[in-house]
Amino acid sequence: MGMGGVFGNGSGVGMGLGLTPRMGTGFTPVAMQLTASQGGISAVLGAQDQEEERKRRIEVIVGMLSTKWGFVSQEGVERCARRLGLECLWDEGMGDGKRTLTIAGTGVIVDVEFLGEEVGSVVLQFEGSRESVKEQAAAGADVLRKDLRGEHGLGYVALDGFVNNLERLATMDRLGGGGVSCFDAVDGIYRSLERVFSWEAGKAKEQKTEDVGEEVMCRHSGRPRLHTKGRVGLSLQYWMGTKLLSKKERGHEAMDVDTTPTIDEEGDEIPIWAAIIECEASSADLHPSIKVSDHWVSEAVEKQAPIETNGLPLEDSPIDWQEPLPTFLSSDSPTNGAMDIEPNPIPHPKPPDVRFVAKFEPPVIVPLQLAIDIHESVGSPLAQESLLPTTYENLLFEDVDAENQLLPNPRTLKKTIISYDPTTEAVSRHKHKFTLFTQPQDFARAITHLPFSHPRQIIALLPTLRQWALTASILRRSFVSNSDNDASSPISNGHTNGDAQHPEPTTFQTIDAELADFMCSPLPTDPASSTSSSKVRDIQITLTTTPLPRLNLHFPNPRHGGKLASVGFNVGLNGVIDGVDVDDGSPPWQQNGALDIGEEKGKEIVALREKVRKVLEVGEDIGVCVEWMVRG
Repeated sequence: MGMGGVFGNGSGVGMGLGLTPRMGTGFTPVAMQLTASQGGISAVLGAQDQEEERKRRIEVIVGMLSTKWGFVSQEGVERCARRLGLECLWDEGMGDGKRTLTIAGTGVIVDVEFLGEEVGSVVLQFEGSRESVKEQAAAGADVLRKDLRGEHGLGYVALDGFVNNLERLATMDRLGGGGVSCFDAVDGIYRSLERVFSWEAGKAKEQKTEDVGEEVMCRHSGRPRLHTKGRVGLSLQYWMGTKLLSKKERGHEAMDVDTTPTIDEEGDEIPIWAAIIECEASSADLHPSIKVSDHWVSEAVEKQAPIETNGLPLEDSPIDWQEPLPTFLSSDSPTNGAMDIEPNPIPHPKPPDVRFVAKFEPPVIVPLQLAIDIHESVGSPLAQESLLPTTYENLLFEDVDAENQLLPNPRTLKKTIISYDPTTEAVSRHKHKFTLFTQPQDFARAITHLPFSHPRQIIALLPTLRQWALTASILRRSFVSNSDNDASSPISNGHTNGDAQHPEPTTFQTIDAELADFMCSPLPTDPASSTSSSKVRDIQITLTTTPLPRLNLHFPNPRHGGKLASVGFNVGLNGVIDGVDVDDGSPPWQQNGALDIGEEKGKEIVALREKVRKVLEVGEDIGVCVEWMVRG
């Protein structure tokens, strides 16, 4: 039977399609009904879409506001503490207008005194922790007070810094329990690392090292610091940017281990790389738990025979690392405290579900294969799904690329380099055009945090971390533009005072002294006192990241008629500049029509290589290195 038999005919009449309505019948064809109903549905769906979009926008705004903590006030501080899950209690004082807000967790208490909306004093207490932790509480309270009062104690102060530190304290407090204190565990690592630092500093003094603190911090096991650089907790400082330049500006005594103030009180303008030692939740069945002990290293520190370094790129260490006894949860009282326990005095002792973690600030970007090796060295292999095809260059300049939609390929940036000749007091400005070629474009990963079970695992990684910290610093100085001053040379840093005067011409005794003064010379206050070149120096930089970071520079040298000059160097372990190759564009010596370097020319090349290495070591700046070569 055809369809016409079913619906009465084959023309679609039975479906009400194509009919004309009859007068007075009230009949409306189905087609017209569908048209009307579709319009209504579209209107309803459009309204629903608008409502969904409105909800989505509200959620985005709420999400953004949830990360904004506001400014310091009585209500603001209390709100932040409660949002972090801490208890709050007000003490109205004795009628003198002062109010004290007590913020309490399980074992940490913060008392904030207000006079109106201004913060007076801050007191930090660690209840139930060992005495050595309590002794450092005043330093932690000072960090919190500065967060709440601001740098100068004037104007509106954002709560972000205070919240970050309070959240760190609250997290460590919540992870503790069953007689185990995370504050005690981290303090034990600090005490051990402090012994290592003191021992290495003593060895450096015996060797007549000029800057003991800097040497240990940037070449050996780092410098442990508690409650410093605006952060509560333990920081293992392992690298400092422009070390020699910073030393020149602040004076030699600032890094002396026996002198105060230390580098930590010099302000945030000196870049410091550090591993922040904290604790995080982790199953004791899957990963080694924290241990509460001061005995990560022997009392004597030194070990006669070298120890194993697990295949990591580190020279045999004389440090006598120890393996502390395990720490178990207390079975009778949550406040008895954790301790090293001899073989099982209680049935089935359980270690805490907490492990140590090192958070690197700033993160260190390394080639992907190296990142995989680093994670495996601490027993925390990277998951395959977390391996992303991001290149070293893209990760290194991720923040810059996010702000610029149109990026040149290859990466290019124009900057102004300022140089100063202390012997003639001549100041000159030169425009540089940097172009970066990365060959090949290797994949990379940022090392942001690493779990560990023993501090020697982090110590063993420091030489590699310094290597890539310096590589990143050199590249970013050339390809990240300063918003305040286009001059990329560190000469300009910290010399904006209009009263600054040029130093008297100096006869330098060492290359180090000459280069440090060259880098630290103040800028002229009168623009007319300096010379400026309109010609742009075109500097091409080629980066290779494997097997180790190496930079090759090519630029025309006007001192030799614009001949092409080149500089190549490696960044080795511990941030050591080596493998320097230099060609300043000067003509080679010839004898009887044949190329002959000769002994004198060879000595000049060796001396030039050493000077270039020193320039890079002092300034960590390619532009300054180029100007040094051009100036001769």
